[in-house]
Amino acid sequence: MIHSPLWLLIGAVLAGGGAPVAGEVPSLDAETLDGAVQRGIFALLDRIEVECFVRFRNRPGRRPRFIEITGRLIEERATHVLLRLSDGSEQRIERDDILVMRQRGLVQPDMGEPHNGGPSALIAFALLSADVSPRQSPLSALLATLEEHPLPGTYSRALRAAAWARCVERAGHARERSHYQRLLNIDVAWLAQAARPNGYYSYVRDGDAHEDNSVTQFANLAMAAAAEAWAEVPPRYWEAVEHHWLSLQLPNGGWSYNDDNKQPRPSMTVAGANSLYLVLDHLYPRLERPYRRLEGARVFDSVQQKRARVFEALRRADAALAADPPAIRDWHGYNLFGLERLGIASGRIDIGGRDWFMSYAPELIGREWGGDAIADSFALIFLVFGRAPIWIQQLDWGGRSMERQRNGRALHFLTKYLSRTFEKPHRWRWIPEDAELSALEASPILYIAGDEALSLSSASQERLRAYLDRGGALFLHADLADKRFVESATAMFERMYREQGWRFRQLPGDHKLFSCYYGREGGWKSPPPLWGLSDGQRERILLCPVDIAGAWHQNLMRFHPDLFQLMVNVRVYLAPSYRALRARP
Repeated sequence: MIHSPLWLLIGAVLAGGGAPVAGEVPSLDAETLDGAVQRGIFALLDRIEVECFVRFRNRPGRRPRFIEITGRLIEERATHVLLRLSDGSEQRIERDDILVMRQRGLVQPDMGEPHNGGPSALIAFALLSADVSPRQSPLSALLATLEEHPLPGTYSRALRAAAWARCVERAGHARERSHYQRLLNIDVAWLAQAARPNGYYSYVRDGDAHEDNSVTQFANLAMAAAAEAWAEVPPRYWEAVEHHWLSLQLPNGGWSYNDDNKQPRPSMTVAGANSLYLVLDHLYPRLERPYRRLEGARVFDSVQQKRARVFEALRRADAALAADPPAIRDWHGYNLFGLERLGIASGRIDIGGRDWFMSYAPELIGREWGGDAIADSFALIFLVFGRAPIWIQQLDWGGRSMERQRNGRALHFLTKYLSRTFEKPHRWRWIPEDAELSALEASPILYIAGDEALSLSSASQERLRAYLDRGGALFLHADLADKRFVESATAMFERMYREQGWRFRQLPGDHKLFSCYYGREGGWKSPPPLWGLSDGQRERILLCPVDIAGAWHQNLMRFHPDLFQLMVNVRVYLAPSYRALRARP
């Protein structure tokens, strides 16, 4: 077996297209980004060749009465289908004559074992990430083929599992969801068995001594996607993931490809950071005390100390990426995939001191799609999630970074829920307290949370006043239902608007916030209390005096769906439409 990373093997098989076009840096407005995404989608759909088996009625009086043929689908209309047969001839078949039609999607060229099926799984995942419906042809035909494919390799299995997880989220009805959940559970069980005791993965489940951090990252990401689609991932899995990545971090903060090569690689440093964010998402909520409704979840000191090691590793990784940033042209854009995952997971603007989207997106706008399916897939995934509008930002006040924040992963999981609800990707991000007004205005909602008295400099308060006066909105959240935060925040913002005489009051049950999306049919059974400070036209500030973010932080949508649904209403009430949100600078 040749031990090379998947993207290197793919590079040997596929033509090396897709290089960025040199010249003037293109605009990154919403229309330009949307155009690039659409071209990427069309390029990948064109790579799927659909092979059809059709059984249809022969003309009256002709023998045999029924004909069975197999060919490549070249046209599909409401009235007929057109196939190209193996001899090059074309066969038109009227829809009314078709008795049976089965389709298989093929991506060529494929790869040899153990990576065969990998290009198909990656293209399927990329198209599903771009919100192409799993029921749309030719993607539906490709998914049907992937269902039957044995996929002997870890890369391919991981990508297919991630695709099934997207299908579960996009399922239109219970039967379809159950179907994809079953397929996902099969791949999750395979990946769980393939994990080595030391946390590594190999190219195959059994019989291969090779192991590396690249394939390990893909497996980790797939297991996280599966867990978020309600698949059962063994609890000890994430303990092994944490130990693996923490134990292998190099002195400079980076990671190497494997134990045979101790040289740090930017791509593997991104992989390590990605996997540690998965640990924060899927291990530490299990170690915290269970969330108590409207009261929050406290953390044991020992758990806090363990989690601090993860954050320290992430800081060191970011320093390593600042010193040696990833090159997006290497390995057919492989680094784009990792950077996008890391940007979304961290909620950060910068990775290694560089804006992770704005630094790399201009090179992708003018790319020539269609030459390299693997590079096209990585580029499409990067653009789809990177161009997503920022609906909310969390203020890092008083040095309350994610490490010190009580519910540090709350907006991460809440935003994923929001994206699933609207079937359109949204982003969130952290923003420093001293950010300029223009940075605050990157989102229509600013989230401020704490479990102690809120303290902001006079300059920060002036910027917040300007942000509010220019149409922005605040959502204030009392972690652990902390009364000091509630009292200090109330006093601060009532003082800010004392000349207008605006004061907080509890929103009545018939307030339109409670019925603008969820709650239209009968309202809420027991909504958490929300206070509002209104200017007479809209609520400029919402204050939640109880802890609902703990449910988001521990991703407890199954147990507290109303606490997630409430924030969907907040997004609809306070923020503009998705199209208008995309058009914001």
